Amino acid sequence: MDLGKFYRLNQDIQENEALKKRAEKALKEAFAELVPECPHSESIDHKSSLSGVGVTRICKICGVEDHASEGGTPGDEYNYGYPGSPNRTFWKGSNVEVTKDEKRFWSFRRHHGWRVQDGKAVL
Repeated sequence: MDLGKFYRLNQDIQENEALKKRAEKALKEAFAELVPECPHSESIDHKSSLSGVGVTRICKICGVEDHASEGGTPGDEYNYGYPGSPNRTFWKGSNVEVTKDEKRFWSFRRHHGWRVQDGKAVL
């Protein structure tokens, strides 16, 4: 075992984990300001190949996600009924790109937890 290499790797990991924590905090604060201010004027849709799953829409600018938040069968957490659609009022005026390319679609995901619910962006 090379103790020098072990120590350097361990030190690098600790430094990078500290950087990651600071970056995650800064991103959380920035998204908290960006998402409510975003015009959501550019978005992308994808319909999953899974049966019963509706269209998911993501804002290309801020990354807010809409997992078929409007319509659908009430209380249908297992998608046995109609899956719903992106909220029409929230996305009014958005230029929507429709894609079958899952890799491209999910590349707009920001993993910040913001979703469309009841016509509003919520965390």
